[in-house]
Parts: sequence; structure tokens; C-alpha cells
Amino acid sequence: MKVTRGYSGEPLGPYPVGTIGNFDGHHLGHQSLLKQVVKTAHQAQGTALVVTFHPHPVKILAPTADLRFLTDEREKLARFEQAGIDEVVFLEFTQTFASLSPETFADQILSKGLGLKEVFVGQHFAFGHKRAGTINDLTLFGHRLGFIVHPTPPVMIAGSVVSSTRIRRLILSGEVDQAADLLGRHYAVTGVVTPGEGRGRTLGWPTANLHLPSDRVVPADGIYASITVIKHERHDSVAYIGTRPTFAGADRLLEVTILDGTHNLYGHDLTVEFIDRIRGDVHFDGVAALRRQIASDVESAKTILVDIIKQSEGKASLQPIIHKSPRKAWPPVLHRMVRTVRTNNLFHHGQHLLVAVSGGPDSMALLSLLDSLRSSWSLTLTAVHCNYGLRGFESEDDQEFVTARCTERNIPLHVRRFHLLDRPKPSSLQAVARDRRYQAFAEIAEQCGANRIALGHTADDQAETILLWLLRGAGLTGLSGMPAFRDNMIIRPLYETGRQEILTYLQDAGVLFRVDSSNAKPLYLRNRIRHELVPILNRLAPASLGALCRLADICREDDRYVEHQAATLFSSAVKSESDGGWAIDRGLLLDFPRALQRRGIRNLIRKSLNQPYTFGLRTIDRVIRIAAKGKSGSRLDVIGGHVIVNDRQLRFVPGGERTMSYDLQPPAILENRMTVPGTLMWSGTGQRLQVQLEACRQALAPPERNRIVVDADRVSQPLIVRSWLSGDRFQPCGMQGHSKKVQDFLLTSKYLGRSVPVFHWSSRQRESCGLWGIGRINVGYPRPRRNAIWL
Repeated sequence: MKVTRGYSGEPLGPYPVGTIGNFDGHHLGHQSLLKQVVKTAHQAQGTALVVTFHPHPVKILAPTADLRFLTDEREKLARFEQAGIDEVVFLEFTQTFASLSPETFADQILSKGLGLKEVFVGQHFAFGHKRAGTINDLTLFGHRLGFIVHPTPPVMIAGSVVSSTRIRRLILSGEVDQAADLLGRHYAVTGVVTPGEGRGRTLGWPTANLHLPSDRVVPADGIYASITVIKHERHDSVAYIGTRPTFAGADRLLEVTILDGTHNLYGHDLTVEFIDRIRGDVHFDGVAALRRQIASDVESAKTILVDIIKQSEGKASLQPIIHKSPRKAWPPVLHRMVRTVRTNNLFHHGQHLLVAVSGGPDSMALLSLLDSLRSSWSLTLTAVHCNYGLRGFESEDDQEFVTARCTERNIPLHVRRFHLLDRPKPSSLQAVARDRRYQAFAEIAEQCGANRIALGHTADDQAETILLWLLRGAGLTGLSGMPAFRDNMIIRPLYETGRQEILTYLQDAGVLFRVDSSNAKPLYLRNRIRHELVPILNRLAPASLGALCRLADICREDDRYVEHQAATLFSSAVKSESDGGWAIDRGLLLDFPRALQRRGIRNLIRKSLNQPYTFGLRTIDRVIRIAAKGKSGSRLDVIGGHVIVNDRQLRFVPGGERTMSYDLQPPAILENRMTVPGTLMWSGTGQRLQVQLEACRQALAPPERNRIVVDADRVSQPLIVRSWLSGDRFQPCGMQGHSKKVQDFLLTSKYLGRSVPVFHWSSRQRESCGLWGIGRINVGYPRPRRNAIWL
């Protein structure tokens, strides 16, 4: 690889294809960009070129800034050569250079100076004086000057763009394992071993001391599992960064303990790769406490280092080993999953996991990743597959596919078949399927002795759930989404992993999976969110996936806090009664903030009824409103009982004849037929119903609230008047043509429990109905010179 300082104005090579940037860190985004440059140049039998700057622009534009690098020049050049770059051009960055306009930079540097034919840059590339030039400007200049510009989309990991800034932030906070996901390798620092004070040897753990380079990014103080490279040999090690507070140290340094024995390392170059942070730097009361902690740190490091070796057979040894060649790295998805498992304490070595496997990409990735940990973590795996039979042969093929994959991996499989068409009304198909699925999981886990139930939900599923609840107007609880760990049993190890990362892993690992055709159908709101809304959000804000997942985490913590506050305040304010009800002082309740009022009322009624889900926000607010009005004797019927107000208290009395329920059953069926014109006495309510036929000579004004008018020419006779049935819908006044379920209307109105008459007819378009005396129908409204039926 040729390295050039500046340019002479002569073409650098045949058909130069280049990219421009500082390339600090040589992360996955840089690697993707360089790969495209090399591929394009070689296809054109041209020159793959990197244009970079010396010194770094920040040192000229902001000389007082504390700028630290992820890679030095030597490492950067080595990685360019490894990527297949033919030539690297260092342009001297000065104040004069920085003042070049975008057009001058494109003309004098890229076109005339370097003779570039094609340029690959990121979509947000900026250049020229004060970074005024955009990718659109560069594209226009390229058309005029004779080079092609290829805007390249960023590489995304966990819903956020891979960038040097993001990697620096992770390393500085000690999250070296997450930084490795973005770098495609473990972050490393190189230094020369210098003599120390010898305290490590007296503690039983000799150390090699390295002074930290002043211009490099250094991880946060603490203890790290690490790999130390000595003369191209890799050794398991424990690294310490800090000021040794136990001994009142002052200088910040790096100490490394090699776990396979003592080495004479003075004067040697060591490269320390940081694998994972074990703990932060703390002060200990004495040498004995420090010695015990060091022994614990060493054992933790051994466990972490063994985990990153993919075992082919047998139980992994916990003894440190010397690696003569680079060890096979975990795929980023596995690394991320393990971090999620450890951070959220999802499961431990030696446990039994029941894995839900549908055959789709997410569940197959989860099964494959857990299988790769099975030996080194001493895991026992059992799989479960649910067949609902809703997609005919496709459902049967899914079951056969999962059975074959589990047989290949020697993983026991339980299959449960469900018949959902007999579900209780008005439960949705999805809700019933979910309830029966989780019930089956719990039963099988108990039968086989599983410690955890692992589900394949990803970060994309989390984001879609947040959007779904957001569109439904949910509060903190709904926006909390899906937790990584629920009920001390349900775990989601892929909770922080994106769907695209899953698909990349499956392709690289050659893992087969099935595609559920129903996921592409716009029948369900979640599918429309996935295929219509999420792509728009990704175009507007590429990091939206990660932002939504962070929103869920924030809302979950806030929700827990508000829940705790509500429980604390209400526990001392509420008096329990013998019938399972409760009473609370109205004045005390109204002094609480509205957020705590809602939580407290909801939780009290749930506890009284022993039901996790009861009613929504509107009903809770109605309870609070009648408490605020303070009218003694006021009463509100809610699910499972009555809320009653007296002079000083708000009471909940469970049970009662007029208890609301979402399982409200229609009254006994009454049905009558009416001729037009005609009159009918409705026995259900004692109403006198009258029908008239009238010619419309001009446009009709909207009927009164208790009247219904329809186009007589579009309605079949005789008319049918009957009791309401489940599924009936009507259009109440003021809803501008939108319909409402009759059952929902009755649950929140004074007509509860009455056999309200429904006017039902068939027309050429559809069957319709209206609630007589309650609402009107706007569909089929008669035009002038047509006959109308008035009810």
C-alpha cells in the first residue's frame, strides 16, 4: 500500500475511486465504506484510495480541545492495508486549507488535485469552509467536474448510527463490550512495561505497569477482563485502570495481571484488549479486603473469558490458557445478547430454559444463540411450539420445520395445538392466542422443570409495541412496553437487538427460518405500524428505534416510581372492609396529585376484585369526578361493584345486581315486525314506537336527537324492531358518521340493563341498525324528491 503526503497534481493511479474522512477507530461504518471503495475500484481495474488529513482538523480549528483518538496513525494505516486500500493520501490540514469553499475543495482537491472518478461518502458528509457543503452540493459539483458521488447510508447497531463519537462515549463510560459491537473487535491500548512499586507481587498477583498514552481514549477506571498480546501471543489477563485509591495513589495508570504465570515483561510492548468491565475502582479499608476482592475479580474474569470461546464439545475449563492465534470472536448479536442477559440478570450458568420457537427469524436466532452457549454455560434447553392451525398447511409446515430443527440440535420439543375459533366473545383472536400461549408455556415449564421461559422479542418488537400503545393513548404503563424480565420467569434475551441484526446473523450463520405470511397482511394495526409507520420514522430519524426503546426504559422506571408512591400513600389512607371493599377519606384522596389518584383507585379496585385488568382511564376519572363533587349518596356502577360517596368518604362495595362487566350479555331476544306507516308498543321499555312515510320536497334538516330518518327507497320492508345483539353498531348524534358498539354505549349510559329497541333493516349496500330514541342513522339519508321513513 502506497502512502502519499500531499499531492502533486498528477493522477495517483488508474481510475481512482476514493473516500474522504479521518477514520478514527476503523469501526463497522468505516469498514463498510472501505469495502465498497475497494470493490468498485477493483471492478473497474482502478485504484482504491483513502483521502485523510494530518493533523486532525480539530487540532487546528479548536486547538484547546481535549481530543483523544481511538487509533494512532500506525494502526490506522495497517487497517487500511488490511481492507485492500491501494493508496492513502494525507492532506495537510491548515487554517488556509480549512478556509476553502466547498466548490474550491471539490474542484481543486478532488477533481484536479487527486483526479477522482468516483467518491464514496456518508449521507451526512459535510465539507469546505465551516462545513457548509452538503452531500447534495458534492453531487452537483461531481456532475459538473466529472466524478460520481455515492451517498452511503450509515451502519446501524441497536437502532443508532455507528460513529466514532458514540464509541468514545461508550469506552469512556467503561462499556467496552458495547464498544466492541461497533468496532467489530475489542478496543485495545498499547504501551511499554515500566517498573512499578511491586505491590501486586506482595498481594499475590504480580502486575505489569503501563503508562497511559495521553492522546488515546482510555476506558473508565475499574477492573476489566482482558486479553494481553505479548510478542504476538495472546494471554488471558485482568486489567486495572485507576489511581490505586487504597494506597493513596496519584498517577492514573494501567496494570495488567497475566493469568497463566509470571513473565519478564520489562521494556516489552504490550497490547491490552478490553473484553468486559467487572467493576469500578473503589477504596478498600485494608490490604486483606483488597486481596479478597482481587481473587474474586480474577474468577469473574476467567468466567467472562471462557464465555467468549465457542466450545465444540465438553464442559469448558475455567483454567487460563495461552492462545497462539486469534480466538474466534463471537458474532455481535451473541455478544449483545450475553450483555443483555448479564445486565438484566435473566438467567445463570446451569439453568434450564424453555425456548418458545415459532420458526420465524427471531425465535430461530434465539434458539441458535442459546444453543451456542449451551456447553460453556452448562444450559439445559427445551423448546415449545404453538400451532394454532389458522393458516392451514402453512401452520403444519411450521410445526414440521421446528421439529426438524430441534431434532438436528438434539433439543427436546413440546408442541401444543389450539383451536381458537371457539374463543369467548367479544375477545379478540390475538388476545385469546396470547393468553393460551402463555398458559401453555407456564404448564410446560412446570412439567419439565425449566427455570425460565425465553421469548424471541427484539428491539423492533419493543418499538412497535410503544407505537401501538402510543396510538391508543396509553400512559406510562403502556409506554413501558415489554420488560426484559417479567414475573421472575419470562425473559427476552434479544430485547436490545434489532431485527436487521438478527437477519444478518441468520444469513452469516446459515440458520434457516420460516416467514409467517400473516405478518405482511394489513389486517392488524401492528402490521401496519411495522410496514407503514416504522419505515417513515426510520427515514426521518435513523435512530428512532433506539430512541423508542430508551423511551420504554425511562417510562418503565418512572412507572415503577409512581406505582411505589401510590402504594405507599394509599396503604395508610385506605380502610379495608370485611366484604372485600374499601373506604378512603375524600379530602385526603383529593389532596393527592391526579397521577397518584388514578393509580391508587385502579389498584384498589383490582385488589378487591383480584383481577389484573379491570377498566380504563375514563372510568377511573369518573370515580375521581364523583369524589370531587362530594354529593352524598352519589353512586357509580363500575366493573365488579359500586363506588359510593358519603359526606367524608369514598367507598367501593363489591358485587351488586347492576355491576358493569365487559361480558355484558344481551337481554332476552324480543323481535317485532312493523309496516310503514304503523305503531308498536315495545314491551322491553314500555315505549310507543311510531313509523311515518313522508315525501322529501327539499333537503331535510338533521333530525332531532330522538328521531331516525332513512331513505325509504333503499330499505326493505317490513321493518324489524328487536333487542340489541352482540356486534350491533349504531351512529350516535355528534360522532360525525362514526359508529359505536351498542354494547359499549350501554356500559357507559343510563340505559344499562334495559331492553333498548333496535331498528334493523336491510338495504342494497349492507345491514344497518339504530337505537330508537337514543341515536340517529346518517347512512342512507334521503335526497330531495325521494321518500323518507321517520321513526
